[in-house]
Amino acid sequence: METRKNRMAVEGLRKADPGTLEVLVAEVLRRPLGQIEPGTLMDLLALAEVPDQIGGQLAKEFTAFQDQMFREIGDLPDGPPLADFCGELGGLDAARIPANVRE
Repeated sequence: METRKNRMAVEGLRKADPGTLEVLVAEVLRRPLGQIEPGTLMDLLALAEVPDQIGGQLAKEFTAFQDQMFREIGDLPDGPPLADFCGELGGLDAARIPANVRE
């Protein structure tokens, strides 16, 4: 996975109420793996773990996003692309990595 300077980053996702969250994530949920900043990706995947707290259509969008991201991560070839992705995650605070990614 190549490093991109123009990756989408959204702050405060884990603290946002569902209405604000819907506005904040509208565009980022449609982006591919390589276009999302790693910290934002982890926040989105953490939110996908609690669909009952989000509710409605947005919960379904988070579930679909999680499925897509795990497919894209699984499709990363062994070697430098996978190592780069893991290295980026290694640069994040461990508490920021959700359980669904740790599994």
